[in-house]
Amino acid sequence: MRHIFFIPLLLVTLLSTGVNSEPHILRACMNFTDSIVTVTWGRQTDVCASFSRYSIYGSKEGAPFVKLDDVPTLDVTEYPHKLKDLNTTWRYYITIDFQCDGSLGTSDTVSIDLTLPNTLQIDSLSYVLSSQKIIAGWPKNPSIDTKNYVVYDGTTGNGDSIGTTGDTSYIVTDARPGRYLVRVSSTDSCNLFSLLSTPHQVTFLRSSIDTCAREIFLNWDLYAGWASIDSQSVYVSKDRGLTFYKDTTLSGGTKTFIFNDFVLGDTLLFYVRSYTRMGQVSSSSNTNLIQTREFVAPSYVYLQLATVADEIDNTKATTRIAWQTDNIQDVARFSILSGPSFSKPLHIKHLPTEVGRFDYQYNDLSADAKQRSYAYKVNALDQCNDTIQSSEISNTIHLTIEPQIIHNEYVNWDVGVKEYALQKHNGSTWNTLFKQANPILGIDFTDSAGCYHVTAYEEINKFNASSASTSNVVCLTKPLKYSITTAVNTQSNNNRFVIVGTGIDHSKSSYAIYNRWGEKLVNNRTDEPWYAYYKGQLVLPGSYLYVVTLVGILGEKQTTKGILNVIK
Repeated sequence: MRHIFFIPLLLVTLLSTGVNSEPHILRACMNFTDSIVTVTWGRQTDVCASFSRYSIYGSKEGAPFVKLDDVPTLDVTEYPHKLKDLNTTWRYYITIDFQCDGSLGTSDTVSIDLTLPNTLQIDSLSYVLSSQKIIAGWPKNPSIDTKNYVVYDGTTGNGDSIGTTGDTSYIVTDARPGRYLVRVSSTDSCNLFSLLSTPHQVTFLRSSIDTCAREIFLNWDLYAGWASIDSQSVYVSKDRGLTFYKDTTLSGGTKTFIFNDFVLGDTLLFYVRSYTRMGQVSSSSNTNLIQTREFVAPSYVYLQLATVADEIDNTKATTRIAWQTDNIQDVARFSILSGPSFSKPLHIKHLPTEVGRFDYQYNDLSADAKQRSYAYKVNALDQCNDTIQSSEISNTIHLTIEPQIIHNEYVNWDVGVKEYALQKHNGSTWNTLFKQANPILGIDFTDSAGCYHVTAYEEINKFNASSASTSNVVCLTKPLKYSITTAVNTQSNNNRFVIVGTGIDHSKSSYAIYNRWGEKLVNNRTDEPWYAYYKGQLVLPGSYLYVVTLVGILGEKQTTKGILNVIK
């Protein structure tokens, strides 16, 4: 139904009262659709049971009254009068004839009621906090013959009627869901409609959260329909709407607010209340729920090892670290920190996490572990780049031989270092020369040649595992220098043929011993002694020929021959 095209019946006010002989004429309402004026009166009582008739009289344009008709039935209380010309004015009265006493009661005169009800305005549209339905409210129309209130969706034109009520409020979303412009009109006893009210639209709130900045951004559309908004208040609840408190008061034109009084893990509910008429009228927006979650941090980041990646022929040694963790769902990346000391390691690399992966490693190709030790630490970062868990700081082992062995301690394994081992390369593998619980210090390498490193071994840790951290490689490359035994006494401590010296590459050096008939008795590496045995028996005393082929670590080559005397 379109309000602008419907003009209902019109109302007149009661002009007089009476009993029996003075009928109550209530109204004269016109229906402009069919040009019929309906004259209505109150039902009369017939005390003596002698009712005869109602008589209806009318006057056109102030002319004398003429009888329009008789109504012979007591229970009939209205009369339709068809007008030929809508542009004429009419007045009416009725009489009632009781035969029992011959009385003829006459009502007061009434005119066609063309007065519209007063135009009223909506007080406010508001979301009901508990149900989130939109309710419209307005004051009672002061027109004495107000009958109903009609509510409209005023989004376009005059709008479509969405409901009629006798109350001064109406839940508009029950009739039509959504947020739209709302208008209201009044009807009277003749179904005349007042003019439509100003359209109103409720405040609509939106929200978003910046978890990293720890800020909730609220923005809303201002309330529409009031002459002005005096102020606005932001309300918040941290118990899912059981209790709200006013957080701040804003000016009437403000449309945004940043809320930061929360910690991750809080659940917050917001709404905005607008005020007008010096705070006497208010309207609440819709509520917005923000559910936050505290980031899940790993319970540990364990730096399993920091070790040196070095080979004998390398001019530069890089490093490698490995670590393990848990609960990585909120870990966005790892920050790897490194430095020359434990005091201020600096960030050198970000490494992203991988779903379902808990063991990681990183090769630091920028390091030169031949020059110094490197300290390392690993931080687990959330999506906001905040550190939510950190490892201890561990360090690579740096070895020097000057000429005594010096190396730093390995620190911050879970249980600690089980032992340190000094190892020497024999040409194909590393052989352990010496091991102990504490760092290996003080061994004199003045007359030694070869390549060495130190390895620290971890005690079994709380994860039922252990690691090893190896130092850089140090090679002592002394010039070829040697001495050869020339006499062996099989009955004394000087009972073996040996070659000693520095700078000898024993893996490439050898010697052979011959008897006087030219028979080869032995052919050994230069680091293997000969105890004057041949085929399980001591050789006879006498002179024997030795031939020694020497290769130096620096590449020198030398062959020497001589006489070995065996005595008893």
